Amino acid sequence: LDEPFANLDAATRRRLLDHLPAWLSQMNTTAVVVTHDREEALRVADDLAIIAAGQLIAHGAVRDVLAAPPNRCAAELLGFTLLPHGDDLVAVPADALQLGADVLGDVSFQVLVQRVVDLGGRREVIGAVAGVAVRVQLLAEDAPLAGDTVTATAKRHVSFADGDG
Repeated sequence: LDEPFANLDAATRRRLLDHLPAWLSQMNTTAVVVTHDREEALRVADDLAIIAAGQLIAHGAVRDVLAAPPNRCAAELLGFTLLPHGDDLVAVPADALQLGADVLGDVSFQVLVQRVVDLGGRREVIGAVAGVAVRVQLLAEDAPLAGDTVTATAKRHVSFADGDG
């Protein structure tokens, strides 16, 4: 299936994405879905293959590839943000930055707050770490202002040594 959800309205797209994996399983059918949309790929795939510049750069069970992207390119294509941390780069999943200081095993960053966005059921900071754009999930009691510098902790991350592809 080549970009099967590309021209659908949002409600129809969401319904199909919710039901397609079960339908394929019930029919005992394998499908190859080609998409440039990360969310589509993650919602329908059991097995994920990432191709960049004509090369297979990651392949495996979705959970495994998401837990440990093998290189920077795969991490970026999966929606991770690459941030400098000491001499290394840390790949942080989109939803893994939260306000607060680090605890054992977590990594922290100083975030310059550019604005706070209210998304209905949740709020997030739009900001920057060393010039790299980031989004930080806020708890209800958090109230930073534009121009503030706050500490954000990555609850999940993958480290790449300088020079790792």
